[in-house]
Amino acid sequence: MAKALVKVGIFDSGVGGLSVFREIRLALPKAELIYVADSAHAPYGDRSPAYIVGRSLQITDFLVAQDVDAIVIACNTASVHAVKAIRAGCQIPVIAIEPAIKPAARLSQSKIIAVLATSQTIASESVSNLVASYGHDVKVLLNDPTADTTFVGVTRFAV
Repeated sequence: MAKALVKVGIFDSGVGGLSVFREIRLALPKAELIYVADSAHAPYGDRSPAYIVGRSLQITDFLVAQDVDAIVIACNTASVHAVKAIRAGCQIPVIAIEPAIKPAARLSQSKIIAVLATSQTIASESVSNLVASYGHDVKVLLNDPTADTTFVGVTRFAV
């Protein structure tokens, strides 16, 4: 078997990042992919930022020990809280996902977008900055889907 051209480590607090894994597989069919689903410590949204950073650094150390060429943080909560610490300690590229506020604001026909994310993600400085930068022409509804919250008066969402 030929050696993979690139080896990518991907992690999420569970299985939600498998959609990211799938897209990487499509884009890099010859890459070796290592996926860490940290289900034993999920959900990260119920954890403190310090816990999220610590756990993310442990997973990063594991992936670096696997000799990956790049790391993809396929978890919004880990991205918004741990990406700076991970990048500070890594000599390889670190790619982090974030709530898709920018494209949603640009593409929305209704000019109302909803961000469904954990409470830790919604409360983050990263999301505040995204809303401030890209949400000025739309109404941005931030909601933790695990909370007992209902949108009232919103009848239509558009991509």
